[in-house]
Amino acid sequence: MSLAPLLVAVPVAAAALCVIAGHRAAGLSAIASVVTCGLGLVVAASAFTAPAERLLRGLIYVDALSGLIVLIVAVVSAIAGLYAVAYLRNALAAEEIVEAQVPWFYMWLHLSIGAMFAVPLLSNLGLMWVAIEATTLTTALLVAFFRHGHALE
Repeated sequence: MSLAPLLVAVPVAAAALCVIAGHRAAGLSAIASVVTCGLGLVVAASAFTAPAERLLRGLIYVDALSGLIVLIVAVVSAIAGLYAVAYLRNALAAEEIVEAQVPWFYMWLHLSIGAMFAVPLLSNLGLMWVAIEATTLTTALLVAFFRHGHALE
């Protein structure tokens, strides 16, 4: 059985846990980013070396092309997730945000990552469209997180 469903489940679970974790959200987010990247690398390697497979009654389809997209999303999201820790620490020090906002940033970040992984893995076009829209909404909320006018440009 492939680990592909975990590529969506782990970021979604991390999003929920980051909100619950409060001030420990940064560490949890970093761990979730590394775990998700590791899962992405395993799924991508499997997709490149094994025949295409369908999972969850055909809901998920993993082939070499989806493996390539998963690889790209895994690496970029891990870099973003790890960089976000220092970025938010600096934003807190500069008083651009308050401590209570930090878990919410990580929630939106991991929901966005989960949605980005769902897009290349879903084999249903309707659900793929929902995942694309979820990516758009969560990313828009991340862009507007600091509530600066230049974020809208």
